[in-house]
Amino acid sequence: GEIATILKANTGWTYKLAYTLQFGKVVDDIIITTIGNPFGCRSVYHIPYFSTDKTIGSLTKAIERCLAKANEDKLKSICIPITGPLETQESREDFASKMIHEVTNYAKKLQELSLRTVEFVITSQPDCVAFEKALISESLLVDVPYEHTLVIDKVTQSRNRGYALRDTRNEELFYSANCKVNNQFTKVSVYSGTITCTKADAIIMTALCRDHQEQVALKDVASYNKTENILLNCTIYMECSFCFVNTLYQLLISIDKDEKKSVAITLLNTEMDFGDIGKLVDVIQKFTKDKGKNLNQIDLIIDDQKRAAEIATWMQKYINDLQKSIHCWEIIELCKQEKWGIKAFYVYQDTNLFKNMQSSLKKHIPTRKLESKDAGDLSTIDQYCWQQIALQLCCQYNVIAYLQRKEKKVQLYGFEEDIEKSLSAIKNIIVEINMEKKNQEISKLIAQNHRWYAKIFNFEKLFDNKLNHELEDGFQKYTQDKTKKIIQIDVAKEVNYDKWTITVDNNRYDIGKRCIKDGCEIPKNWEYEILNDDHYELITVQSMEEKCQITQLARLKLDRIVSIKRIQNWRLYRRYELLRRQVQESFKKYTSLAPNDNKFERQLFHGTNNKNAESISRHGFSKDYAGTNLSNKYGSGTYFAADIQYSSHYGPVFIISRVLTGIQKEYNKKDPNYLSPIPGSQNERYHSGIANDGKVFIAFADGTAYPEYILSVKRNACGMNRYNNKYSTR
Repeated sequence: GEIATILKANTGWTYKLAYTLQFGKVVDDIIITTIGNPFGCRSVYHIPYFSTDKTIGSLTKAIERCLAKANEDKLKSICIPITGPLETQESREDFASKMIHEVTNYAKKLQELSLRTVEFVITSQPDCVAFEKALISESLLVDVPYEHTLVIDKVTQSRNRGYALRDTRNEELFYSANCKVNNQFTKVSVYSGTITCTKADAIIMTALCRDHQEQVALKDVASYNKTENILLNCTIYMECSFCFVNTLYQLLISIDKDEKKSVAITLLNTEMDFGDIGKLVDVIQKFTKDKGKNLNQIDLIIDDQKRAAEIATWMQKYINDLQKSIHCWEIIELCKQEKWGIKAFYVYQDTNLFKNMQSSLKKHIPTRKLESKDAGDLSTIDQYCWQQIALQLCCQYNVIAYLQRKEKKVQLYGFEEDIEKSLSAIKNIIVEINMEKKNQEISKLIAQNHRWYAKIFNFEKLFDNKLNHELEDGFQKYTQDKTKKIIQIDVAKEVNYDKWTITVDNNRYDIGKRCIKDGCEIPKNWEYEILNDDHYELITVQSMEEKCQITQLARLKLDRIVSIKRIQNWRLYRRYELLRRQVQESFKKYTSLAPNDNKFERQLFHGTNNKNAESISRHGFSKDYAGTNLSNKYGSGTYFAADIQYSSHYGPVFIISRVLTGIQKEYNKKDPNYLSPIPGSQNERYHSGIANDGKVFIAFADGTAYPEYILSVKRNACGMNRYNNKYSTR
């Protein structure tokens, strides 16, 4: 379409090539993906939106596919442009509501999301108002408000450190001046340091343009990039070293239009003399006259202190000379130490002697060169991490780097001494990558058995694998040495194992740990030393909190209870958990048939005697033992009651059970067959039956009920004078 054509015309040959190769394949329901380098992102998704089918429904479905693909591609954010304007207020609000609702629904579907941010960029003010209104309306229906998700991420997600090069130097100011023209001002400063020290809104990195790329290609360094490791929320602009002075004016105008307040310019790759610095000052003066109201600070960053002093000296000299005729500069910080550099003139009568001198000078003056080295494990890292490394090599070592993945080579362009430093830094990064891979494998294994979580705003949120690993490692050390109760993780998070808390930004949150075996989470209240496949124990409940939960469920006072025994049967529990996942998925498909309380799992009572209770705790409930007495009144299955008084008809001992009631079928004398399929399904059976006005629940399948506790009460505790023992069944 028109937008894609404009993009193709303005983003260079890389996008044009991808565009040409990919867009011949456009068909409905397929997302075309092109590289994102020209836009400073990882990927660009293109969705077919044909003029014959311009409906909101088709667009929202396409957006859903894009969100799913972004999550599969492990992207953290996605931007959706809304180019509008839409025709009427009604259509605007309908469109905005459906788009916001689509994003919210997708977020609710998945437990673990890589995609954390969805941005709508809107060009029309009326459309923007409609989207704001839709977002406010939708947020009232979402369980976790947006502000809460920011806190949750800060606590549970590890910082994205990437594979950063270490640089602890601070900027050193050498010279500063203000340019004032027509009530507009621009502050210019000269610093010694690397670009990783700056706090500017935008950065101009010197590189090579297409005409100067014969030595090295730069397509891996994006025109725009935002990386937390290097420059938090900074926009990075690339500009050719050789064309820098001639193109700077237009670039500054563009940065000002982008509403950036400050820009840092690295002069690492630029060989400038006094005349070039004069031209640069003239450009800044012209820009100050023509600019808008945004960009008002320009910092020149030079890596070498001597070189920084030279450029500061030349700038001070040129501005002082300008002040004699044009009074538009105000000196803020004078040059600390003047360094004029060396300008030497050699005069020879003998031509051969002159040539010998030239040859001797070339040997001693360093020149840039291109070297190709084995990339090793660098070729395995993703594009995002490589962009960070390439930018830092350029910042810190004055070297332009290009990774050739297919050839497993890295090309380095710069001075020989700087290339050697870069190679040493790359070796350290490769060691870090290998260590990170090992840690990731260990973290995955640990996460399979131990999952740590934080309690935030009444939600239990899991830590990511990296933090989970650090928490478990610290906990194991704490169990061996109780003095190691407080540790620091992820730079700024403090964990207290004695109090089971984590402190982030002076806010304290409770933490907990879930143990997992065979893909199933072990109940938090189980007590055991070794949990093998045949683990079975009856544990007398001692915890007052656990006792109170059971008495509240049974609506009994604690003094009416004789004993509470927790059933720990791993074989039965694992089978129940596997069935639970299946019933939960099925329950989601048939929500229109769900009960009013929307529960697919319940805690229910089963009355029996002591002998049967112990047998059930070992072997589970079985339909083979039903149907010989009144318990088959409502058909074949295991019977449960929501009220303990009803269950007291069957015995003085009660088994408190978790039952997968799922989609229920109400008992009908005329049609007692529970095996009929769920309406709208492909022969999928009802999960349970319900009878006697909701007092009785019937579990049809073995394994869909797990016996949790054996509860013994005093006689008449449930308000019943007698019970009929013959009705108790397994």
